[in-house]
Amino acid sequence: MDTTGANNAMYALRDIPGKGKGLVATRTIPKGTRILSEQPLIAVPFGKSEKWRGKFITQKVKALKKKQRDAFLSMPNEFRFIDTTTRYIGIFETNSLPADDELGKKNAIFPKALLINHDCDDNAWKMWNENIKRHTVHAMRDIHAGEEITLSYEPYYNNRQTRQKSLRENFGFTCFCRACSLPDEQSEERDRKLDQIRSLIQRYNEPPCSCTSCPDFTLLTYLDGRVSIYRDLDREDWNTASTYAEAVSLTIARSDLARGRVFAQKAAAIWTTILGSDSTRAIKYADLARDPSTHEKYGTSSVWRTAVSEVPQGLGPDDFDNWLWRREKPKIVVPKVLLPPTQAFFSAFSDLPRNTDVCSDGSSKERRHWCFLGEILEPVFILPFDLEVVDIHNKKTKVHFYTEGAGTEIDADQHKPGHTVAIIDATRYDFKFGPPGIRHKDPRMIKVFPLRLATILSMSSEVHRLSMPQDNDMRTCHGCGNDAAAASMKRCTGCWSLWYCNKDCQKVGWTLKFHKFNCKALSDPDLRGLFLTEWEKVQDSVSFPLKVSDD
Repeated sequence: MDTTGANNAMYALRDIPGKGKGLVATRTIPKGTRILSEQPLIAVPFGKSEKWRGKFITQKVKALKKKQRDAFLSMPNEFRFIDTTTRYIGIFETNSLPADDELGKKNAIFPKALLINHDCDDNAWKMWNENIKRHTVHAMRDIHAGEEITLSYEPYYNNRQTRQKSLRENFGFTCFCRACSLPDEQSEERDRKLDQIRSLIQRYNEPPCSCTSCPDFTLLTYLDGRVSIYRDLDREDWNTASTYAEAVSLTIARSDLARGRVFAQKAAAIWTTILGSDSTRAIKYADLARDPSTHEKYGTSSVWRTAVSEVPQGLGPDDFDNWLWRREKPKIVVPKVLLPPTQAFFSAFSDLPRNTDVCSDGSSKERRHWCFLGEILEPVFILPFDLEVVDIHNKKTKVHFYTEGAGTEIDADQHKPGHTVAIIDATRYDFKFGPPGIRHKDPRMIKVFPLRLATILSMSSEVHRLSMPQDNDMRTCHGCGNDAAAASMKRCTGCWSLWYCNKDCQKVGWTLKFHKFNCKALSDPDLRGLFLTEWEKVQDSVSFPLKVSDD
């Protein structure tokens, strides 16, 4: 929707508390509206000597009409000057913006655009449009009547501390925008996601790790992660469109025309919103969406070959995204026969108390202690670290590390697919930016076991049935299943968890009942502690390493 603002009074110049003057919407400006389309007042090429630039700028200023010249001279100047020429150069350097698709070729003065103030959570996007030779500003989202039109002077993915430092040093002010004024916990959450975007960009541009078996899938996962974070932040801007553009190159280079077309459509839609349908990038990606085989990298590899016509129809949004990003199909990690009742020995995500329902001592209003279990899916190794897991009810959720080390406390060889994470007293946290998950802060409360979740649940059932003493001081033999007095039985000295009538019964348990495998796992006292701790009854504080009695 390309509509220039001055003629139909979309905005007005008004006083803005703490900012001076700025542009304010006089009516609702729909997403994608062209707010400004401005020719340069003065344009100066780079690559010239300072003497040449001074002479050129002076000539251009003198050639302006009086009203234009007065407007130029009223602009701020961050540089010292000793004469008219150095004054003009200082004003130009302070206020000029790019006036070319290729940054660094030409800068120019755009008086109306200079009236738009900064906001870290901006609602508009500025860019030079080479096709129409104008500087444009578009609404990135609906801007409501009375709302200030804003641009960001800082890259969106800079965290609050970085932004504030840069704005003070480069522009001389402290920002108090909505993003900079969030409560500490929400600001930490937002900054964490921005840091993850930077980490994902860095990982995408690095050479693939030699340990990565499928580098193409890994690269696509990095792009998927970036888009997911932008979605959590409710953000569609240049960075989002660029991420889709990278996905276009990645998929079409591997001959995947179906996904290449969809990614091109998504990139074109965002470029059109923030740059206009007549912009170079919007036109380029609209053309690629029509015929992705025209991409210069098409056919570099045929590993993902698909035809344009192979885009699936009739899928819901989640299923379509799973296809588009080649995500792993949902796993059933716990067979139905092992599905425990809610709030049995371990907790699923849906069983967890909300963080707001937990007392100051860490207990909930209903339970003293509890333990969440989740099997790790394919992790993305970025910091701050997240783990996507499947819980005991076969539901996916994420563990977000808010520890001091941002997740580095867990060794890389531990968080592998198929391993199981145990978190003591985990809580359900309702994030402002993204779906509910687990906000993990205390490294003492988490441990990763090199076992599948189904294996742990099966072992738990066995240990509870055979390791816990009966009221009459009887034990059940793991080998034959008979009950006998505990004093008459032999205890496994490897794991201290099971009892046997004699060596023959122990041999049966070792070979036919797979205790050879389980014994090694149960030799970890923390695993035994998971099974033997009476979570709802224990009164003391609990953390890893767990304290287990050998009686």
